Amino acid sequence: MSSVQTFKNAALFGAAAIALASTAGAQVIRCEQFNYADGSLVPQGTWANHSGTAGDLLIASGQAVVQHGLPSEDANIGFTPVLGKIYFALDFSVDDMGTPITGTDNEYFAHFKDSAFGFGARFDIVSAQGTGDFTVGIASNDSTADALWATDLTFGTTYRAVASYDQDANIAELWINPTASTDLSIVGDDQADPGLSIIAFALRQSDSSVNETIRVDNLMIGMSFGDVLSTTATCGTQIPRFAAVPNPAVLSAGNAPHVGSTWNPVITSAGTTDILVVSFSPAIELVTPFGTLLCSLGNGIQVVGASGIAFALPIPSGPALVGLSICAQGAGIGAAIELTNALDIVIGG
Repeated sequence: MSSVQTFKNAALFGAAAIALASTAGAQVIRCEQFNYADGSLVPQGTWANHSGTAGDLLIASGQAVVQHGLPSEDANIGFTPVLGKIYFALDFSVDDMGTPITGTDNEYFAHFKDSAFGFGARFDIVSAQGTGDFTVGIASNDSTADALWATDLTFGTTYRAVASYDQDANIAELWINPTASTDLSIVGDDQADPGLSIIAFALRQSDSSVNETIRVDNLMIGMSFGDVLSTTATCGTQIPRFAAVPNPAVLSAGNAPHVGSTWNPVITSAGTTDILVVSFSPAIELVTPFGTLLCSLGNGIQVVGASGIAFALPIPSGPALVGLSICAQGAGIGAAIELTNALDIVIGG
């Protein structure tokens, strides 16, 4: 993480951020739309394997594909920890199995995660309770659902699930297709206090009575119900850019650059110190003795950190920043100065 920050401009993301930062806290923690090429989810974005066979948690057509059965990879996406209650929401559907889901071995596929293998707000696909195809359940931190959604759901239909986990009270809650936090919900068991200290969200593959396939999209993680409810928000974009005389491709995109989140790109240069420049000026292409300069140095910020350690740049909340275009480029400093590739960024919201 950055240890020194030198601001070249009056505010982190332009003058508009000054008022916004003083009135609105960072509420949206992560935003993930799975807009990656088909193939392995890891290491796209900042997803990382924490158990199972690396490479078999897949992306297909812009969705994460969670398969119970032979695939075994479990992966997580980390974020800066927060206190109190935390929320995730995602769109999900279950592929048509031909017959309703039955049996008692129902495995959770999405959950919060602590720094080890403590899992909170475990979200299950569960056997049908009536005449539908399946239903869902929530567990505060047990491996089996504490509470089941009373209404059966249908194969091939996309639902919006919202789940919360109270890190102090050690209790989870689940809503399906809600419009407000006052809508019908189910609540997990009230476990011993305090609960887990959450640092990541995870997707999990395992074996169950019926090895269903679940498709996941539009993941939002936030500090309030309203932060995660919407599916219309865009996470923002960060497109790598090179030049006719290319620099080393050692600047990696962080989590989606979204208002109210912390953006965390990484430079993996040969140097011991890295400098990240975030510029609000138009992109350039200027060959220098250190490589090709792709972002203007005249209107932006510089952040200094250690090589290979993610930066942490807070993006203030507020609609005025949505759609803002910025340019980011790094430099590794060791025996020599080495410029990196650039990222052309549009702030989402």
